[in-house]
Amino acid sequence: VASFGTDEVLRYDAEAGLLEEAVVTDCELLDSPEGIAVSGGRLLVASFLNDKVLAYSAKDGTFLEVFGAGWYLDGPQVILEHPITNSVLVSSYHRSKILVLDAVTGKKMREFGGDELRRPVGMVSTPFGSEVLVSSHVDNKILRYNASSGEVLGHFAEGYGLWAPTGMAMGGDWSVYVATFADGVRRYGFW
Repeated sequence: VASFGTDEVLRYDAEAGLLEEAVVTDCELLDSPEGIAVSGGRLLVASFLNDKVLAYSAKDGTFLEVFGAGWYLDGPQVILEHPITNSVLVSSYHRSKILVLDAVTGKKMREFGGDELRRPVGMVSTPFGSEVLVSSHVDNKILRYNASSGEVLGHFAEGYGLWAPTGMAMGGDWSVYVATFADGVRRYGFW
């Protein structure tokens, strides 16, 4: 769990929900962590206030490298490993874009998202990986994108109480779970 206020990444016991340890406590480089993902044995952490994606050892939290950095990240928030495209997707909160970074080098390959996307704060890959769903926080929508091209494919969900969608997860039952500021978590059937 990324702890924005304490600049740490915390590990909890999955069954009991109890804090096990602070895995990353690197307060020198890490500034207000948001999203995290495991990719290639590395724990990638979005450092929101200094526009970096940092890589740590997934085993012990040792700092490895600055995986990605630059003006184009501008408030990195969500990180999603996407093995089909051999990339890591990172949302830029302030630019309202999804950055596609090379999964090995962290080099920016391209970006997607246009006027339809406003403040992306949630992202999930669909069951077969051909599409990515992204929450458009400001205008209360979940948008569908082609994972390879970045082409917008339309809306996945909107309306009916979907207010300020934030975090998203794909369930084992192929349901999409969306956290909202309004009323907790909403469940949407993928099919």
